[in-house]
Amino acid sequence: MNDNCKPFPCPDCGHTVKKSDISCPNCGRKVSNLYPCPDCGAPVSKSAEKCPNCGRKLVSEEQKMQAAIGCFSTIAGAVILWKLGVFKILWSLWSH
Repeated sequence: MNDNCKPFPCPDCGHTVKKSDISCPNCGRKVSNLYPCPDCGAPVSKSAEKCPNCGRKLVSEEQKMQAAIGCFSTIAGAVILWKLGVFKILWSLWSH
């Protein structure tokens, strides 16, 4: 099962909340911006760089998005260069 789907304790009252909960059903604290740490299960903010409980280094949603954009840009750039024939030109220069 995905760690982000596991229930986790509310940071205020300790009541078990589900990832789909917007707020704690016991105390009402907003929990929609939290997810459980993959190592210890403690509630962690989506913008946190590390778990406040166990110290595990985390990847934020923004970092995931930047990595995906970077990968897409690299692939798109390679396709454009291939379509323009740049690789053929470089290969012909290199092979002589």
